[in-house]
Amino acid sequence: KFTKEPIKVVSEKIAPLVTTQTFMHKDIDLVIYAHGTVRPKNQIEIISEVSGKITYVSPSMTSGEFFSKNNLLAKIDTSNYLVALKEAQAKVASAKVTLAIEESEAKIALLEWQKIYTEQTPSSPLLKREPQIEEAKAYLALAQAAVDKAALDLKRTQIIAPFDGRVVSESIDNGKFIQSGTAIASIYSTESVEIPCALEEKQLQWLTLPTMKAKDNGAAVSISVHFAGKKHQWQGQIKRVDAMIDPQSRMLHAIVEINHPFTNTHNTMSLLPGLFVDLAISAKTLKNTFALPHACLKDDNTIWIVKQNKIEIKKINPIWKDIQYVYIQSGINNGDKIITSALDIATNGMTIREQTVAGTRKGNSSDKQ
Repeated sequence: KFTKEPIKVVSEKIAPLVTTQTFMHKDIDLVIYAHGTVRPKNQIEIISEVSGKITYVSPSMTSGEFFSKNNLLAKIDTSNYLVALKEAQAKVASAKVTLAIEESEAKIALLEWQKIYTEQTPSSPLLKREPQIEEAKAYLALAQAAVDKAALDLKRTQIIAPFDGRVVSESIDNGKFIQSGTAIASIYSTESVEIPCALEEKQLQWLTLPTMKAKDNGAAVSISVHFAGKKHQWQGQIKRVDAMIDPQSRMLHAIVEINHPFTNTHNTMSLLPGLFVDLAISAKTLKNTFALPHACLKDDNTIWIVKQNKIEIKKINPIWKDIQYVYIQSGINNGDKIITSALDIATNGMTIREQTVAGTRKGNSSDKQ
């Protein structure tokens, strides 16, 4: 009986196929992304400082309307205040006469004294009527103060716009009687608006923030919003930061200021208070930095470099991460090939087959989530 020995088949081990990408360092302009709600920089309540009946209301004194600085917004009946001013002016005239009489009588008293006592000077203030003259001067000063007060009250019957602005709300009508201290409107300035944005501690090292010595050195900010189907953009600057860290969030609020938000010729809409907007804050430039896609970063902050078809595992220390990239400045060299695909198992010296893709990273960055 003849038998054949089984044929031994030797299976060839095929190295796993991986995708690699070649990286070069470059200067990368960081951009820190944040969000915030627009608010007026200067919003006030207009309070009537005098009482009376409203005799005029400007057409601009309507919610949503604009007005210019020094515009007459409303007027209160001046009749009582004109009378009060005339009465005060009459008291000034009377006080001046009283003072003139006292000064004349003092001169007469001094002449009579000198006729009797030719070689002596009166020592008593009463003889020179000094107390009466001082009293007359005091009454004159009091009367003049009353004139100033009456004139001020008369001026306050005209409610003048303190700045270029817009009306938020109003509670005033022609013919309505108002008391002193009554709030008649809420307005805000259209010269500038501001946006508070919360910054994490790790973001602060990359930003230029205002200080007491350089208040205008805050980072430039691009503001954008999608509204009514269109994207609108404005330019601003960080002008200041809050005096305290938020105790709940442990974040610092930076205040972005935008000048002339209602006269931006590049937008079809104004930067309205209440809008929730996106902020792109220009941060520092990272010199000689590698931008690696997150697919390059493995467990424990390691990357897999390919050299002569073998894996070299390196631990790296990222200086910054965003939603797209990990940024490093040491640990790899220009031209290194890094594995971007996944492997079930990888060890130092492991043989692989590689499929290379071109790098597409440009010299800018964001941390937008």
